[in-house]
Amino acid sequence: QEASVATVSDSLHVLENRIEQVTAKLREKFEKETAQTEQKLQTVNDQLQSVDARLTQSSPFSLIGDDNIIHGSQWIMSLPEENYALQLAYVDNRDALYEIAQRYNYYLKDTLSYFKVNDNGATKYVLLSGNYTTQQQAVAQMQSMPRYIAMQRPVVKKMTDVQTYISQNNKL
Repeated sequence: QEASVATVSDSLHVLENRIEQVTAKLREKFEKETAQTEQKLQTVNDQLQSVDARLTQSSPFSLIGDDNIIHGSQWIMSLPEENYALQLAYVDNRDALYEIAQRYNYYLKDTLSYFKVNDNGATKYVLLSGNYTTQQQAVAQMQSMPRYIAMQRPVVKKMTDVQTYISQNNKL
């Protein structure tokens, strides 16, 4: 009888371990699918904000960037940290981002993105262009900008610096 109790106990232990493994795998799959869904929702939100902002501009049907969206922080965080972008503008509100993108759409053909900055309690927005694999590509793009964009004083930014700022200062 002691042998059968030990066998049942061992079987229960094996079953508990298996249940824990299955539960862990299910939790991991759920978390992965949740993260993917959140990323898709953020992309849709970026698209909606882009459409909404462009509808308030005078030419809502002109294109902006290479995909007609100004991507948000979550998109920036998904980029390779060793890449570079151009900081094109530092503005007071999100509408100004879209105004700049519309006004200079002929020259801003790379992917556009933005992130928020807390400037002494005031929310500001930084407009980025591109996702360049080398600093030389970013510099070449910056140097090819027309003078009126150059007056905004674009700056080459290393993606890791931007991502570090976002992760330390902004909630995605």
